[in-house]
Amino acid sequence: MSPRAITAIVLLSFGAIGSWYLARSNAPSTDDELPYDVVHRGYYLKQARILGTGENGKLIYEIEAAHAEQMEDDRIEFTDVRIRYSPDMSVPWIVNADAATLKDGDPTIALRGHVQVINSGSEIGGAGEPGTPGIAPALTSAIYNATGVRVRRLPLNKNEIG
Repeated sequence: MSPRAITAIVLLSFGAIGSWYLARSNAPSTDDELPYDVVHRGYYLKQARILGTGENGKLIYEIEAAHAEQMEDDRIEFTDVRIRYSPDMSVPWIVNADAATLKDGDPTIALRGHVQVINSGSEIGGAGEPGTPGIAPALTSAIYNATGVRVRRLPLNKNEIG
């Protein structure tokens, strides 16, 4: 063996022993805590689509969102939400919202931000659907919550609301 080969072997050996020693000294101990939760079992989806079905498997509603994320407390947060009901359900609305929350065990969806209800063109109908007299109190209550102005007479006038 030439002196050059022996020198290369010695230098490589020192390099290997030195890197092993440095790696061993920087290894985390069992007492060190990680700065994040290792066991978050949630998910994050882009272009999420959730279908709600009845007991017979027929489609009841469809939720579409730009993003959906399951949080640690098992709630699901949506952004850019669109909710459509099946034509068979005779619900004449499509609901759009900036954000929504669906909590585990709660059958309702909390909508936030700019919420828009659009008539889908379907006829109102279906068993158990409330009549139209309930719309005026709900609408005037929503106007009060948004503006702080009580509406005391119908028909609504935008000049009186402010």
